[in-house]
Amino acid sequence: MFNSEKSLMVAIMLIGITMFSLPNCSCSNGFAEAPKTAAPQAKQKIVQSTPAKTDTASAKQQVKNGGKIYVYYFMTSYRCPSCQKIEKYTRAEVEASFKDELKSGSMEWKMLNIQDKQNEHFAKDYSLYSKSVVLSCVKDGKEMGWKNCAKIWELLGDENAFRVYIREEIKAFEKEFKS
Repeated sequence: MFNSEKSLMVAIMLIGITMFSLPNCSCSNGFAEAPKTAAPQAKQKIVQSTPAKTDTASAKQQVKNGGKIYVYYFMTSYRCPSCQKIEKYTRAEVEASFKDELKSGSMEWKMLNIQDKQNEHFAKDYSLYSKSVVLSCVKDGKEMGWKNCAKIWELLGDENAFRVYIREEIKAFEKEFKS
């Protein structure tokens, strides 16, 4: 092989590796301005909360006596097929594995458009840089703790692994704040 052919082969391989190691989102992964042609999303009821600095031991005790877990999916107005899969897989797992919690009101699934003015603060509150699933525990209107389920993009190509991950993250989060 000539040097130019080797260089071309290396370049193609690097491009392929880069493409597969980045989140598979064609709609601008970040929270940049959405295209003007995007269909508007339905307005969601908003829970206004910001991460609170609270003593963890007392926070856990308060939540043990009540509280609510929010499973947020933060998205933008325009969503590519990958972003729609995140919603689909997360919603399906929450509804399948946490029926009792949803019914009792101790857990709630929420989709929030980060581009809506009233939701913009969540990007800073939760250090969001992309479409995300975030778990939040709220007691008496105060956020006791939160967690970004960061592996969703890694697992997007395997629905079963994605759903197991979401289920286990929620269970661990519940246990942390309700034990």
